Parts: sequence; structure tokens; C-alpha cells
Amino acid sequence: MPRPGPDLLTRAASVLLWLEAVAFAALAAGAAVHFAQVGTADGGAALGIAACAVLGAASVALIARGFSRGSSWSYGAALTWQLLQVAIATLIWRALPVAAAVIVVVSGVVAIAVTRRGAAAASAETDEGR
Repeated sequence: MPRPGPDLLTRAASVLLWLEAVAFAALAAGAAVHFAQVGTADGGAALGIAACAVLGAASVALIARGFSRGSSWSYGAALTWQLLQVAIATLIWRALPVAAAVIVVVSGVVAIAVTRRGAAAASAETDEGR
């Protein structure tokens, strides 16, 4: 019997993870453009931010790909990423309350989906072991 497809929450979490990766890539592009415009005066910081954002985007894209495919290794990585996102949201709450609220909501949706999917996978492994 074929396995049922992912539920709406899992699909939403997958899309949100991919959007996070795209946002990280946009940050990298923006920092690279800033580096090109500013030159060497403040450009070193922009270049460093761009390099970190490229690595971050690649990491989140890898997590999103794994989660989309149902890979169990991605659950812990996705949950850790969401906890880091919430930590960032607490730091920017006063300066950017709307952005912080969006981060918290997105992180909550993904965390709930990851937790549910991980629990379902653990339950399936337990049932197979009987």
C-alpha cells in the first residue's frame, strides 16, 4: 500500500524552509552589491556578511531538501535552525517587531511540523520492530 503524501502542515513547513534559504541567498546578494558599491572602506564587512550568508543559504537549502524528501537527519537540523531563528527574533524585537513576529510564527510552524514528523517516524520504527 502506498504511503500517504505529506499533510498540509508538513508541506507548509517545507515551503517555509525553502523561503528561508532564498531569503538567506538574497541577503548574500544584497551584501555583495553593497560591497561592490562601497569598495574597501566598509566593504570588508559586507563581503564577510555575504560569505556567511552564502554558507547559511546553502545549509538551509540542504536542510529544506532533506526535510522535503522526508530524511530523518534533517529533523534535528531544521529544529536547531528554528531555535536559532527565535533567538535572533528576540534580539531584534524592539527594532523590528513585525519582522521578529514573522520569524517567530514561521519558526513555530516549522518546529511543530518537524516535531510531528519526527514523532511519526519514531512511531513507525517502533511499530516495525514489533
